[in-house]
Parts: sequence; C-alpha cells; structure tokens
Amino acid sequence: RPRTVEAAFAEWSTKNAALDDDDGAGSDESDDDDDDVRSRPRPPPAGPEQPVTLRVYDVAFKGARALNSVLGGSSGAFHTAIEVHGLEWSFGAILGDEDACGIFACEPATAQPHQYREAISLGRTRRTPVDVFNLLLRMAPMWKGASYDVLRKNCNSFCIVLAGELGADPPPPWTHRLGDGAAALEDRARRLAASLEQGPEIDGSAGPAAVVWDDHGDWHAAHFDTLDEAEPTWASLPLTHAACVFVRVNSPRVADAGGGAVVRVPDEGDSPAAAWRVAKTYGLPHATKRIQERFGTSRALRRRGAPSTHTAPQLLRPGRRPIPATPLDDGETTFL
Repeated sequence: RPRTVEAAFAEWSTKNAALDDDDGAGSDESDDDDDDVRSRPRPPPAGPEQPVTLRVYDVAFKGARALNSVLGGSSGAFHTAIEVHGLEWSFGAILGDEDACGIFACEPATAQPHQYREAISLGRTRRTPVDVFNLLLRMAPMWKGASYDVLRKNCNSFCIVLAGELGADPPPPWTHRLGDGAAALEDRARRLAASLEQGPEIDGSAGPAAVVWDDHGDWHAAHFDTLDEAEPTWASLPLTHAACVFVRVNSPRVADAGGGAVVRVPDEGDSPAAAWRVAKTYGLPHATKRIQERFGTSRALRRRGAPSTHTAPQLLRPGRRPIPATPLDDGETTFL
C-alpha cells in the first residue's frame, strides 16, 4: 500500500510509541502478552549506520521483462526505489492534482504493478529514520507528481538524488541508461528540428563563408569561398557542438547601419566595407549567441587560415541538412 511521506511518518511514529508503551509495561503483563509484544515487527535499530538498498523492478508494460532479458543487463526499462530503515521510497506521477507530492513509500519489494527483479546494495547511511523523513519532506516541493517526466524526471532520477542525499553509492548506470539515452535522442531531435526551420532561399554561391563552432571551450573556424563549399564541414560537425555559419557581404550600406547593427572592428583591412551576417545556427540559444559575440570580437576567427583538421567523432546522430538563411534586414546583427 503506497503512502505519502506524512502518512508514513505518522504510521512510524504510532508504531514506535505503541512498542515503547508495551515494553515499559512488560513487567506487569502476562507471559502471553510479552510473547505478543516480542512477535511484533520492530523498525531496524537506529545504529551508527544502516543499509541502503536499491530495489529494481521490471516496469509494468507488456514486453518489458522480455526487452530487459534481451538487453542482458546492459540497459532496460526499470522501476527503481530506495529502501532505508525498513521502508521503500520512490517517485511517480499523480494526475489531477498539481500540488500533490509524487514521493511515496511502500513495504520493500512490493511496489505495484511492477514485477520485482533484484536488490542492489548501495552501502550504508548515518541518517536516522527521523533524518530521512525530514530529508524527504524538504525534497517534496521539488518532486511534485505533476512534474513527473517518463524520460527526465522519473523514479530513476529520484533514486539518484536520494542516494546522494543519504551518502550512499549511486545506482548503477544500467538501471537508468535506457531513459537517459532516449532523453538525449529526443533533445537532439528537438534541437535539430529547431535548426531546420525553413526560411527564404539564399544563393548557395554567396560567400565567402565561415563555419565557427565551440568544442567545449576550444574555438574552431573554417573558411570557404562559397556557402556551398562550407556545407560538408557544417554537416560533419557532431550535434554536441554549437555552431554558426557566417557569410561575408560587401555592401556600402552596412557601414552606415545604425542601432548597433554593425560591430565595428578597427583596421580590419577589408575594402569595400565588409560585414559578416549569420547564415545559419545550430545549438541552444545561449551557446549560439556566445559564438556570435566571440566571432564579432575575434579577428583571428574572421581571418582565413589553414583548413581545420577537426574530425567529427562517430556518434549516433542524423546528418545536418542545409538550412536557408534569412535575408539581411536593416535590423539584423552583422559583424564588420
């Protein structure tokens, strides 16, 4: 029977109070009553350290057990829960109540409707039962049942956080690898879809063009005579790198553009007046903005040098597709 944090604490408190009363009156009770008291289950003693156990289940959908067997323990669709001080804690979705907490407790290895699989020791914790209840109450506002996400915020992610708070070992990666991988693929698909928003066609021969990307703090730039020539390099970049393609335009009017549309660079040496505009971007907004700012202030990135020797790693990803650019407007940011 699943219980909320508050209900589980009330039940634990009542049980301990009753057992303490029975123990205190033990000398006045009959032998039969003493036997009855001793037969009642008592919570584990609150010693210096108590075991922390991860309970793993095959999730309750058709074919889950077969899928997990095929994957052979390297991954799978699992429900997980943390057992500590005789109670098993996990996190689930609650529909129809935005404020209800999704953290719940049950007896060990009894979570329904899942099929119990195995127990994994995560070490030990020094937290007492009261410490654990207080910890879960502090976590409750951040783990609303309505915030449940089957890929990103689920029972597996809850167990990772709770194990860390208890000072125990983290759950093994294979228990949450399938969900993490699915979430990463969905994120990539969303980012790719955002980068493929269609716009007006541009001339593929326009140029010169520069592909600039941020490899986790290492900046790279590759220059080409035309935008068409830049496409293979653009397509080869892994989805883990934010990137931008810039096209240089020669137009006297950009030198007179106002409102901060042009970033002026002294002694650039271009004649006639030259400006770079963004032809296409890929990545999260803050990352592509950082690339544009860096490109606008770095002469080294704007100057043509030796071709990049960067080789994209072989990742599970779709290839990039050409992305039409938006025509240069008076209000569009360019780089001089």
